[in-house]
Amino acid sequence: PMESQIPPLPDAAAAASHAALAAPPETVKLKDKASKNLKNRKFADALKDLEKAVALYGKDVEAIYLTGLAYKELHKDQDAVSTFQKAVDLDPGYAPPRVQLAVFSLRAQNWPALERHASEVITLNPADYPEAWLYLATARLMLGNYPACEAAARNAIQTSGAKDLPKAHHILGLALAKQNKIPEAIAEIRLYLEKSPNAADTEAVKRQLATLQPAPPR
Repeated sequence: PMESQIPPLPDAAAAASHAALAAPPETVKLKDKASKNLKNRKFADALKDLEKAVALYGKDVEAIYLTGLAYKELHKDQDAVSTFQKAVDLDPGYAPPRVQLAVFSLRAQNWPALERHASEVITLNPADYPEAWLYLATARLMLGNYPACEAAARNAIQTSGAKDLPKAHHILGLALAKQNKIPEAIAEIRLYLEKSPNAADTEAVKRQLATLQPAPPR
């Protein structure tokens, strides 16, 4: 599946603190405790404290976001999506919940929603989320917008830095192939296979590559 080939996005520990300064001390204490439990994969315990924190102070957007993460890890997807949307509604300028909405759009293969959420993340905070370019490229590939897919995939490669996003080379190669730029497409797909020799889709990608390469002479 496409999702398995895209690196995971920042978790609770990596998310920037964005809580309102007016949050009462008990809310902050509960949220800090929950953050540690999330890091230690004690998701049910984290959820209990986060629900208390949000009940005490419902304007703490980071607490709401972390609640969504807890729901996600507990496989309560509907609750997770609605909670992330609540965080977006509360603070449209806070990128992490939009990133998670993109994750769920990818899972659902909802390409217009994936394109929208990825574009919003890029508008808000492209430096911290180079993966958003890869999400955008994936959406545009599936929507058949190949020049725009190519541009997004190239941005994913250029901005990934130390994270490295090998899947972007595959997506770029497919977009190039659709535009009949075959030599470039072959080079990009080969680069993906070199960078990710043990990826789950390796055999499928090799078959894609074979369709682009001329048959050897007999």
